[in-house]
Order: sequence, then structure tokens, then C-alpha cells
Amino acid sequence: MISLVCPCYNARKHLPNLLESLLALRGDVPFEVIFAVDPSSDETASYLRSLPYPFIHVIENEERIGIASSRQKGIEACLGEYVGFVDADDLLDENYLEVMNKAIEGHDAVNAGFYVHGKKNKVRYPFNKKGIISGEKAAKLLLHDIVIRGFLWNKLFRKEVLLGLPSLKIEAGHLFEDMAYCALAFRHCKDVSLVRAPVYHYFKNSDSLTSTPVSNRGQQHLEIFALTKAILSTPISYFTYLRMKESLRYDLRSEKDKAKRKEIYSLLKRLYRGEDVCLRFVSSSIDILP
Repeated sequence: MISLVCPCYNARKHLPNLLESLLALRGDVPFEVIFAVDPSSDETASYLRSLPYPFIHVIENEERIGIASSRQKGIEACLGEYVGFVDADDLLDENYLEVMNKAIEGHDAVNAGFYVHGKKNKVRYPFNKKGIISGEKAAKLLLHDIVIRGFLWNKLFRKEVLLGLPSLKIEAGHLFEDMAYCALAFRHCKDVSLVRAPVYHYFKNSDSLTSTPVSNRGQQHLEIFALTKAILSTPISYFTYLRMKESLRYDLRSEKDKAKRKEIYSLLKRLYRGEDVCLRFVSSSIDILP
């Protein structure tokens, strides 16, 4: 069985589309969806509980604990041998179950292709590769952020791998925490199956957490990048430095403070040189480091 974990917060308006894609999944692979819901003002939880589908399970958090903690509660509640992830405002391709179930057989994880939906078009992500690589190699590719991106929603893991991970303590509402979690998971994988087939539809919604301008978005991205580097205990290549610099340019598009932008780029350069900067999460997550 494949278990899908979906953290939710004020997601009511998106859920009918997600549900439609779940009902359209092809094949005979059994699955379940664990919705871990933070207290919401739009009746997200009550809507989910009203649905007459046995594959849906709802966890209601007593207080807002954020995506990372909600996801962990979902993983612990999963009944499947394999665990995947879905965001409430995205969709699964109809071939998701068949492709992912076949790809993970005999392996610890899968990294699959995906589509990116903008306001006017749909683009297939072009940089995916096919084959079997080690977990260590997957972790290094994660830092490159090209072949393997720092998203959880296009990945599937053997549940026992995720249940064996040390706790990763990141505050609720922090952006980009998926990347650090992926790094931690890959470090505990024997091997990873790379799949070119696009099985996930990611939507750049204007109200999405990852699409909404955030005043300290660049700082948050750099912090998670630094934590990921620390988890993997590896130096940053020049290619990775340039890739991260380009990502930060996007993150800082709404940052009007020139001094702040300069500071962020300076901190990235110091990380590239091997200095221990931007590591405010490491002290609280020290048990995860080598």
C-alpha cells in the first residue's frame, strides 16, 4: 500500500480538485491519504470528514503546528509500506500509483518527474534522469537542485526509512524545510530510483506558501540551504554556489532593501568558502548531524 500525507491549513477551496485527481488514479495499487489538518477558519477538517471515501483519514491538530510537524504525525499514522506526499493545492497524475509503485520495488526511495502549472501554461520539468543511484549520490544531487529538487511531493520513500529518521526541528511556517528533510532522508537510503515520467502536477498558486512574497524569504532559503549542507557534511561546489545564487535572486525579487540583498549574497559566498554561517537551526537539530 502507498500512503500519501497531506498537511492542510485553510485548504478547503483546493480540496475538491485534489479529490477529483485521487478518484481518477489508475491501477489496482491500494492507497490511503492522511490529511493532517491545522485548526482552520474555512472548515477544512469538517469537509474532509464529510467525504464518503474509505481511503481518506483525517488527523485534526489541536493547535497550529505547521507543515513539518503535521507531516510527521501523518507519517506515524500511515498504514502503507511506502509513503509519499501531496500538497492540498496540487494534483496527482492518473498514473501516479502505477509508476511510483513499480519504481520503488526493491529500493528505498523514488524521485519522479512532474509538471509545473503557471497562470497560462503547463510545463514538464525537463531535467529528470532515469536510473538507480545511491542515497549518497541523491543527496549530493539535491544540493545541485537540478536533477533532484528539494521538494517532497515528487518523491516516495519506504516507510521504515522515514520512521527511523532523527527529529528535524524547524519552526512552524518556515519556508523550504522540505529540502533539509529530503537531505536527511536520502542520507538514510541505500539507493534511490530516478523516474522521468511526470506523475505530479505542481501549481504556482498566488496564495501558496511557496509563491507568496515573504519579507525574509531569501534569509529563510539560505538558512535551510546551510542546514542541508550541514546535514550532508559536504563542501559546496562552485556549480551549487551559482545555482543557489540564482535561486536567491528569485527569492529577493521583492526585497527593496539593497543592504539586505547584499548581506544575503555575502553570506552565501561565506558558506561556499566553508564558513559556518546561517546555521541558527543546527544547534536545535544537532542530533541529526554526522
